[in-house]
Formats: sequence, C-alpha cells, structure tokens
Amino acid sequence: SDGEQYSDQLITIAINPINDAPRLDLSEFEGLRLKAGTQKVIFLNEILSDVDGDVDEVIVSANNPIPGAARVNFLDNTLTLIWEEEGLQTVTIQTEDRYDSNIYTLVVDVYDSMPLLVGEGPDADVSLTVSNVYIGEVPEVTMFLNKNDVTITSLTSTWQMCNDEICMINEVHEHDITRKSTGWTFDPLNGQIDEEGIPDAVPTKNGMSYHFLKVAKVTAIASNGDKFEFKDSVMKWTADEEAPGPETMTVEEVDALVAELDDMITAKNTEIEGLDEGSSEYEDANADLVELEAERAEACKYTTCVEQNAGSASDVSSTGLDMTVIGAVIAVIIVALLGGLLFMRGGNVGSDERMVDWANELPANDAVANSMYGGAQEIFQQPVAAPAPVATQVPPGALPLPPGGLPAGWTMEQWAYYGHQYQQ
Repeated sequence: SDGEQYSDQLITIAINPINDAPRLDLSEFEGLRLKAGTQKVIFLNEILSDVDGDVDEVIVSANNPIPGAARVNFLDNTLTLIWEEEGLQTVTIQTEDRYDSNIYTLVVDVYDSMPLLVGEGPDADVSLTVSNVYIGEVPEVTMFLNKNDVTITSLTSTWQMCNDEICMINEVHEHDITRKSTGWTFDPLNGQIDEEGIPDAVPTKNGMSYHFLKVAKVTAIASNGDKFEFKDSVMKWTADEEAPGPETMTVEEVDALVAELDDMITAKNTEIEGLDEGSSEYEDANADLVELEAERAEACKYTTCVEQNAGSASDVSSTGLDMTVIGAVIAVIIVALLGGLLFMRGGNVGSDERMVDWANELPANDAVANSMYGGAQEIFQQPVAAPAPVATQVPPGALPLPPGGLPAGWTMEQWAYYGHQYQQ
C-alpha cells in the first residue's frame, strides 16, 4: 500500500535447517593441575549444552596419548582423568550430535609435588645455612622448617658431592620431625669416605677438597598427604680454600677448638685400644691421632692449654722423674729413722735401767726432738740432688728428634712411624 492504493502478492521464504553443534564450557578447568596418581571426575552434563537439540542425544569422547588416562562413562556421562607420571598432558574432547560436532583441547598440569621454597633467608619454607666449607674440613648444615600453613609430618633432604663431571655421593637424610621446633644440625655427607672405582673421589674422612656440595632435593609430606618438594641444582657450596687457622680466631674460639680436639683425641685413643696392633686399622687410627695432636699443639700456641699426656712418651718420662724424686725422699726418711733407732739402742747398752721422771725429764722444749722430722731435721734440710735426665732412646731407623725433643703428646713409637710426616 502506498496510502491510497494497495495490492496483494504471495511471497515464499525458504529456511535451511542449519544445526549448531553441542558445546562444552571448559572455562573453569583452564590451568587445571592434578596430582599424579589422583583421579579427577568431570560431570559433563553440567557443562554440556545444545541450543537446537537434546543433550541426552549428544555423544562425548575423549583421547590422550596414555591409554586409559582420559575415560568417558556413557552411563552417567562423566569424564575421568588420572596420570601416574608428572608433566603436561593434553586431552582432546569431541562433542557430537546427528548433524555436527565440536572439538576441544584441555591441558592438564600433572604434578608429583607442590613447590617448596628452600633458601638461606628466613622467609623460605625451609631455611638452611652451610658452614665449615673448607678444604680438608667436614661441612655442617643447620636447617629450620618455617612452613606453617600445613602440618608437616615428614621431612627429608638429599645432598650430593660432585665435580664438574659426576656426582660421587648421594646422601639422603630422614629428619626427626619432632625436632622441627629446634631445627637440625648435621653432616650432609654423613661421614662418607673414598669409594673404589670412582675417579678422584676426594670426599674422604679428611673432608672436602676442590669439590662442591649441593642440596639436590628437599621433600616434605603434609598430614593430608600433600607432597611439597624442592628440586634445584643452583644451591651449591665449593671448598676452594683452606680453613682459617687459630691465628685468626678469638681466644674463646681457640678454647672451643682445643676442647673439641681433646674430645676427639680421647675418642681416638679409646678406638685404638680396641684395635689389633699392627693392623691397617690400627695404623690409620694412629695416623689420625698424630694429626689431631698436631692440630691441638698448633692451637695451643694461641691459648693456655692443659696438657694431655694419655700414654705419650713425655707422660712416661715426667712420671718416671716424679717417681724418682718421691723414691729418693722415701729412702732418706727410712735411712734417717733407722739411724735414729740404732743410735738410741746403742746409747742404752751397758747402762742401768732406771725409772724416767716424765714430769721433769720430758723434752718439752726440745725443738729438734719434737719436730715432725723426729731428730732428722738436718737431713731433710739438705738439698736433694735432682736425678739425671733420662736420655730418650731413638729406635733404629727412625728420624732424629727435633731440637726441642719429642713433639707435645707424641710417643716414641708414633715418632718412629710418622716422624717423616711431622717434618714435612
């Protein structure tokens, strides 16, 4: 119609039936992280839609390179995901009705453990410091657990000694979790010694030497089963210099060092007593003892030490000297007593017996008779000649003694075996 005239005409409109494929809303599963060995179930009916069809007629399928890791249950229309190994996993999901289909990709981060922050600062989940990293010394680790957001029931740490080509020691420590409030202090290498077949295996009973120590892994298990783990190769400590000597220590530090060496010497002497003389273990223990005593002698140059003479040659010598002096004094006393007795008996020969008037004849004012020497005062006032010093006999084949005699704490047997090491 144009407002004045109008006409009628039949118009035919043809509509082609174009189908929209079923759709999945995977927005809530973006960045999905799943612990290894843990099952995740997704209810597809809750995220499935079809604008021009019935969702009950929609078929959903899922695929993953690992067989059985992604499974669709057609009875309840659920998708189950599970992997045993950590890593990124890709799941291909297809939704299909009678006319069309859609394909979706779901990326899952499968993890074995959650990250654990380990460092030297107090803000780390596990804070640790490593000390005594010197050539020939045994390193010491002090570690504290600061993770308070979960209850940790188990804590382990793995330490390695490596060079540029190979790690020669892999030591795992199970830490007593009851001590988490006070922390742990320990030898990370747990007293490891040379291992045959490993070239340049220098982490020995004598300590580190131009190798680096690293913490390979720290693992914590929470009460709910969650696993927290630190894996890194950056945290390492290299022994590339000698330990500072007692000349750089304070008097208190030197005293502590001497006390520690005294304990080690005592323990080493006890160990030697239980070994067979002449055995390789006996010789090694004696060599260790010589080194400990040499370290103690060096430390004693910087403080006042109480000498230890457990079984040493100097001990035997000084003890023999003391016994000689004591024996001489006892001999003088015996001679004096016998002389006084003979004198008294000799003076009474041929005299008539008479009664003594104790009231008038007691020598109360006789200073000599009433002295502790019993009449031998002059003998004890004479100086006693010191015994001649005993010459130290050097065993055949041994090196001559140093100008000052045997080193402090050494026996002549030790000098015969290890004197060449001392002079080096």
